[in-house]
Amino acid sequence: MKITKLLLGLLFVGIFHFSYAQNPEEMMNLFFNTYKQNKPIEALNELYSHTPWLERIRDDVEKLKTQFGDLKTLVGEYNGHELLYKKNVKGCFVMASYLVKYDRQPVRINFEFYKPKDKWFLYSFSYDDNFEVDIDKAMKDDILEMSE
Repeated sequence: MKITKLLLGLLFVGIFHFSYAQNPEEMMNLFFNTYKQNKPIEALNELYSHTPWLERIRDDVEKLKTQFGDLKTLVGEYNGHELLYKKNVKGCFVMASYLVKYDRQPVRINFEFYKPKDKWFLYSFSYDDNFEVDIDKAMKDDILEMSE
């Protein structure tokens, strides 16, 4: 009986945890909080848990999880992240890009969220390490705040 109550309690906490993230900011915070615990695949699972069309892209998401899960072996330990930019388009589409600091090199992580009616979901997730051109342009346009 006690085990059943414990399992139900854990299930409730898990459901509440996933359903808590109701907007892009909360979803990105949840992603990075899980990711910094060295749980990249779980972080992606949480992001995609809000995506209504997941079944249609399941193979692509599984491939992404495998590649993203192996990122640490290529670039080293995670050392934090910094917001590069965040744009909100008419309250229904949000794009955000983060510089993620690793031992070997930085990586850019991009999020896109979409709200067609009343709920936000992840529209796109990507990462790359070739963004120097974008940073150079941002510096030249005086968009990116740099400190020495």
